[in-house]
Amino acid sequence: MKKVFFIVLILVVIIGGVLVWQLSKNEAEQSNGLPTGEENEQLADEFVGWETYQLESPLLGFVFSFQYPSSWFIKDNEQCQGCIANLYAENMQDKVVVAGEGPITEEGSLFRVYVLGDIEDKTIEEWIGGLDIPEQEKTKRLGEIQTINLESSDVSAWKGSGDMSQGIEFIYNGRFYRINYMSGSQEQFTKDLTIFEQMLASLRIVD
Repeated sequence: MKKVFFIVLILVVIIGGVLVWQLSKNEAEQSNGLPTGEENEQLADEFVGWETYQLESPLLGFVFSFQYPSSWFIKDNEQCQGCIANLYAENMQDKVVVAGEGPITEEGSLFRVYVLGDIEDKTIEEWIGGLDIPEQEKTKRLGEIQTINLESSDVSAWKGSGDMSQGIEFIYNGRFYRINYMSGSQEQFTKDLTIFEQMLASLRIVD
């Protein structure tokens, strides 16, 4: 009887140790802003059937990618003076944006990634301070800066939002990134907001 009790006691200690280790591991991942194993599986499930857009620049030595619904369309706006990328993922093949940068049709939604290089080691605060906008708007934006986790690093970013749009701007490894998404109506924006957030969560930057 004592032998059985001793064996059971050892098993309880081993199982308890494994549970404590797993809990500590998950807490460490969460504190670093990294997804846990379970969250990684959930993210993978979210992107089933999605496409991956990837931009590689051997000359500049970096790669960035994001995922988007397979029913959406990628459009590359080449009219982008001095920028590395100016991409749109749109939910309609035609007429999402009317007249270039003009109004968006009510059923239209777009996710835009704009990348500008050679920032000369500026911070996002310095970038906002140098914008040609009213001082009141600069102060507002500076007050909206928050820390995000990007590739296991803490990065300062400005986040803004409107009734039918949201956006984020940050500087990472000497490059300025502007990612914004918008729709032509409040109804369409609400409908696609989860998709937008999933696309943003899928963004990867490798230098």
